[in-house]
Amino acid sequence: MAAVIGKEKILFAVHRSTGLRLYVDETKWGVLSCLGYSAQLMRDTFTTDPGEAAAAVHGQLSTRLLGSELG
Repeated sequence: MAAVIGKEKILFAVHRSTGLRLYVDETKWGVLSCLGYSAQLMRDTFTTDPGEAAAAVHGQLSTRLLGSELG
């Protein structure tokens, strides 16, 4: 897990502070699922349906939130 340096914690913090679910593609979902987070936390934080999210995670940590680029 050399690539995991806490970036995912930022995504969970975004969810906690905004209440928004974040869209991730199937590949990112699979990666996040392997990191040991509970299934409930994953479902509460992320979705693979872009219609259910106001924010989307792209690449490593580029996030599109309501049309604005963050990071």
